[in-house]
Amino acid sequence: MQILKHPRTLRSFGRVKARPLTDQQQHLIDHLLPQLCVTPLHDGQWEAWAAPYHAVWLEIGFGGGEHLVSIAQRYPEILCLGAEPFLNGVAQCLRGIDEAKITNIALHPHDVHPLLDAMPDAYLNRVDILFPDPWRKRAHYKRRIINPALLARLSRIMRPHASLWIATDHRDYAAWIARHCTEQTAFTWVNQEDGATPPNDWHPTRYQMKAEAQGIAPVFFHLTRSST
Repeated sequence: MQILKHPRTLRSFGRVKARPLTDQQQHLIDHLLPQLCVTPLHDGQWEAWAAPYHAVWLEIGFGGGEHLVSIAQRYPEILCLGAEPFLNGVAQCLRGIDEAKITNIALHPHDVHPLLDAMPDAYLNRVDILFPDPWRKRAHYKRRIINPALLARLSRIMRPHASLWIATDHRDYAAWIARHCTEQTAFTWVNQEDGATPPNDWHPTRYQMKAEAQGIAPVFFHLTRSST
């Protein structure tokens, strides 16, 4: 499997593997993942790839895949893409896909930026970025995935009026995200007055449940791609 590298973007994620994979996880990585991998497509192939579906959605950093699997089950008519470089999370997501026999998920188990750059204009109908690494140290803020460069990338590949959902349980990161939402012009910040309400089809992630167990309420940002 070819690992794509992006020469211009700092990594917004930490480790790519933690504990050793179980035999079952390794089997899924070896046999199921190659069937679901998003490979670089030529310009004309992207539309053909999505043609059987009503829309294409992307989750950036899907963790263990709880939300991605839930969304794919709820919307079988949607092609659900997931990008996650953490191999243990990919393995957990594959288990959920295998057990539920899901056929409308494709995975990119690497840095998401090369995938974004390869996509054609106005391709995605929705993007979810749920509980990205907050990179708490000030010296590491430059690694936060929510930044002007990412929003510019998304503005190119998202359709007019497409939804962008961002969630975080880190208050400083929430303020950071809010500032970037305010400063950009490609998206309209829909729920600026109500950041406590998730989307209607929300499925809690492990990070959300961990935070809520500690009394920390997540903040949700809903933006829509402007029409111009």
